[in-house]
Amino acid sequence: ESNEAIVNSNSKPTELIRINVDCEGQVRQFKVNPFDSAATSRLYIALGAAFPTVKNNARLYMDGSKVEEDRSLNSQGVEDGETLHLYVSSSGC
Repeated sequence: ESNEAIVNSNSKPTELIRINVDCEGQVRQFKVNPFDSAATSRLYIALGAAFPTVKNNARLYMDGSKVEEDRSLNSQGVEDGETLHLYVSSSGC
């Protein structure tokens, strides 16, 4: 069974990059359009399905910096194959 999920199906496959999201050792892979500013918000929504115990208090970080929902992943330096870390303030993943 694949852990990969396409976050924005309106994108051409050549526009998509793969990112990994690590939540306390559980890793899921997502395909996203890094230039789409709304893709980051959709990624947060997809995380709820990938990690069912994650609540609204979960935040993504890359290299110690918070991944902002209202900015494209590209503008935040997220590249193909990057691993983002999901931190949850109260309950685990």
